[in-house]
Amino acid sequence: CAEWLCAGSTMTGLAVEALQVRLPKARVLYSSATGASEPQNMLYMRRVGCFGFPDMASMIKMLKKSGLGAVEMFSMGLKATGAYLSRTLSYKDAEFRLDQIDLHPAFRVLYDRAAQFWTLLLKITEQLPKATGRRDLRKSLMWASHQRFFKGLLIASK
Repeated sequence: CAEWLCAGSTMTGLAVEALQVRLPKARVLYSSATGASEPQNMLYMRRVGCFGFPDMASMIKMLKKSGLGAVEMFSMGLKATGAYLSRTLSYKDAEFRLDQIDLHPAFRVLYDRAAQFWTLLLKITEQLPKATGRRDLRKSLMWASHQRFFKGLLIASK
């Protein structure tokens, strides 16, 4: 196995790598319970393609360096081409309860200031030159970051 893959790999990852090397023409369907939550978890997916990088390790290194947004964009691209599926667990027999809580006044101030900041950021993003011929990725990344931020803020408030 390649040195870059062996370091920290699971037995399953090593077995998948060995099968791919021994059966170069075999069709492959990658399946993982954890998905692409960490770029390192995708090292064994050699047949997904390296998209101009010399190998998966180089591509993963760049994804890690570029941050969570790059990993999400990469995963979205794989999903769009049908190379990657993402599913959720079943909610069968799950029970949910809604509780109403009173927010601390300091949190209300924090939330209002955060909303003002994101409104300003949206206005700035809208003033940037538009990408020609394709979706505006900066705006998409801004909204993805916005959702992650407020999700974390609301979880922290609980």
